[in-house]
Amino acid sequence: MKNYLISLVFCTLISCMQQEMTGYTYNGVPFEKVTVTDSFWKKRLDLNSTVTVPDVLKKCEDYGRIQNFAVAAGLKQGRFVGGASWDDSDLFKALEAASYQYAINKDEHLRLYMDSVITLLDKAQEDDGYLVSVMRINKEKNLPWNIRSPRFSYLIWSHELYNFGHLYESAVAHYQATHQTNLLNIATKNADLLVRTFLKGDSLNYWVDGHPEVETGLIKLWKVTHNADYLQLAGKLLDLRGEAQLHELYLGYDEGRNPYFFQDYKPVKQFDEAYGHGVRALYLYASMADMGTYTGDSTYFKTLEKLWNNITKYKMYLTGGIGSRHKGEAFGEKYELPNVEAYNETCSSIADILWNYKMFRISGEAKYIDICERILYNAFLAGWAQNGCEYNYVNPLESDGEYLYNKGANKRQPWFETSCCPTNISRFIPQIPEMIYAVHDQSAYINLFIAGSAVLPIRDNQVKISMEGNYPWEGKVTLSIDPEQKTSFKLFIRIPSWITDNPLPESDLYTYGKSVDGHIDFLVNGEPVSNIRKEKGYVVIERDWKVGDKVTINMPMPVRYVCSNQHIIDNIGKIAIERGPIVYCAEEVDNGKLEGKSISLSSAFTSQYERSELGKIMTIYQDDFKFIPYYSWGNRGANEMKVWFQSRK
Repeated sequence: MKNYLISLVFCTLISCMQQEMTGYTYNGVPFEKVTVTDSFWKKRLDLNSTVTVPDVLKKCEDYGRIQNFAVAAGLKQGRFVGGASWDDSDLFKALEAASYQYAINKDEHLRLYMDSVITLLDKAQEDDGYLVSVMRINKEKNLPWNIRSPRFSYLIWSHELYNFGHLYESAVAHYQATHQTNLLNIATKNADLLVRTFLKGDSLNYWVDGHPEVETGLIKLWKVTHNADYLQLAGKLLDLRGEAQLHELYLGYDEGRNPYFFQDYKPVKQFDEAYGHGVRALYLYASMADMGTYTGDSTYFKTLEKLWNNITKYKMYLTGGIGSRHKGEAFGEKYELPNVEAYNETCSSIADILWNYKMFRISGEAKYIDICERILYNAFLAGWAQNGCEYNYVNPLESDGEYLYNKGANKRQPWFETSCCPTNISRFIPQIPEMIYAVHDQSAYINLFIAGSAVLPIRDNQVKISMEGNYPWEGKVTLSIDPEQKTSFKLFIRIPSWITDNPLPESDLYTYGKSVDGHIDFLVNGEPVSNIRKEKGYVVIERDWKVGDKVTINMPMPVRYVCSNQHIIDNIGKIAIERGPIVYCAEEVDNGKLEGKSISLSSAFTSQYERSELGKIMTIYQDDFKFIPYYSWGNRGANEMKVWFQSRK
């Protein structure tokens, strides 16, 4: 009853505030309007376009994701192909990725392909809007273990609402890219069913969706359609969490299959420590950031700050990965960060970046972009093979070459029984350029040092900013500022956390073994900038800008030792190495067996920018010991790998 009253108040609040909502105040440049020339990221954006997106669409054909909807539509004979009802979400994410690619390159063949798939979805959708392929094919009988008849009767495991959330995200991306409404109509018809069932009906009681995602999708759908019911429903779904532990539903579940696993252990605004399934948690946090932003409820952000501090101070790997337990794919206790057994699901890295970026968009604080960058260049990128069509589900910090770290395999895989990660990668990669720049209150922000250009709207003026550099291998970055007309504004340039004494901002979970002065040189038109002001982790340069102005940034990139907090048992007496934002590892293929290998605290390192079978990378050497970027490990077959090594004098 308590939660229903909360929802009633929430609905009233929404109605009153509908005209006042302005959304996020720190806004990036839409990714399709950012030109990336960066030698590191452009080839990866191109790889996603030419290999990964076609690959996941083809895999959706090969593994029955598309066939299931054709059978559900009555256009083919057959059975449900796959192991679980969540398989539908793979196709929805692949369509979202394809939509982003169409927004960038306007490939008409791709648009027509999407139309053909959308036609299947339209014919498979039931008259009232319900759209779950296995329920239509099997007539609610002989269902997979994770879904039950009747509809919505097993929400903790069915993934019905999870699938619908990805459908909504896909529909919004497709509508914005193509201006067609065919997929959007399917999504709104489905969302209207949820509104009738769960918002205006009385069907939820204590039952909540076991895998958060629909909340984010509903909010995106609301932003496009302006149908306040969708935002109200997202709010109700958040409000309902926290009372299910009283329900017999959870009795008898073992660790990892309890209210903590499902993010249902107490009301979300009372969360203060990250527990349970990592991806579920981070998707939920992202939707809480949205809800707080669009309703003006600052309680959400205060809660999320507590969770962010808890993760960065106690539960994050050096690579930015999260999720230390295979059992439950979950966060562990404080300082529980094993290396071999680390889970670090690729999807959790994506979810963490999306959440941290939203936290920046609320607060304008650089620390959230610091986390985005660390994950982006390390934990996330490790999940995607350099050939563009093989993937890691799990990303440990140590492997013996045989340990089943990767969902039952000891090397990168082309697909998985649960293939959320490949399709998630394909939809995330195109969104990276949106995080490079931001605008707020007549100020321009440089967040990521990715070469390219964009036009930023500042003071009724269009300001083109172009960036040059060879980041992350070199610390020199040059910005060209070209406003349409001379104008005064503030330029905020992020000071990366790896420049400081702590790899993670505001955290002593890891520290650098040798302190450096962390001095960055800033020059405007060749002249050093005097009286540098710092604000929220940024250097602020304010002046009258004119066409042809240039800002040069010189960031030192020495090789640095990293030490762990003494409470991380696996890393006692061990060190890792970093250079710039890149965490390094060693592989057996370069060094022979790694057992007994150690890093000297007295021998010098040399850095060599070289072309290899791993691409053009900065390789680090100490004597005859070779280190490569962590993200590149596992691209040469199954072999030993380590990030943390015993140190010696």
